Amino acid sequence: SMTLPGESKAEQTNAGILLALESLTTACEKNDAHGCFVLGWAAMTEDVAKPEQGKQALQKSCDMKVAAACLMLSNHLKTDAQSLRDRACSMKTSESGLAADFRSWIRESCNKQ
Repeated sequence: SMTLPGESKAEQTNAGILLALESLTTACEKNDAHGCFVLGWAAMTEDVAKPEQGKQALQKSCDMKVAAACLMLSNHLKTDAQSLRDRACSMKTSESGLAADFRSWIRESCNKQ
């Protein structure tokens, strides 16, 4: 990646995050279930800090049967958390598309019930 003069590491990182968010937002708008999940997850991070956008993206991904999205959403919502968790734990459909650490996180969370 080219470094422009005067660009700090933080500015580069920020530009990269914004670029990634833009493509994830587009993917989510096109009903890409995993794009919505990653968008929601990223939007919830401190670097991005857009919780409302994050919740919407996670909800959309959850509606498209991504268990990790339902689970993550349940961690951020005061209401419906348990039913979302139950729903996530009963899903076996979409885990294959997720990174292994998310899959083990789902298993651990669901085994704690």
